[in-house]
Amino acid sequence: KKKPLRIHIITIRKESLCDIGEEDAKKEGFKDKDEFLRKFMKINWSSMSVKAKNYTSKKLLEKEYRIRNLMAAKEWNPKVWVLEFEKV
Repeated sequence: KKKPLRIHIITIRKESLCDIGEEDAKKEGFKDKDEFLRKFMKINWSSMSVKAKNYTSKKLLEKEYRIRNLMAAKEWNPKVWVLEFEKV
């Protein structure tokens, strides 16, 4: 039987999705910010607005320039909760 992981929360803050830094994206397990944003968008595709979807398509999400254009357009940049923690 697995034991639950115990953590100590260090900070909690709210920020815009596009404000994630390269270092934070790597802490999330991705090679860089672009890979993180592509994966986040694929997971949350259904919650994106029609206008935001017009900037890209599921088939083109792998294209870095499309991701940058979409995020730069600020059409889909939700607020997210950021939790920094350490294992206890």
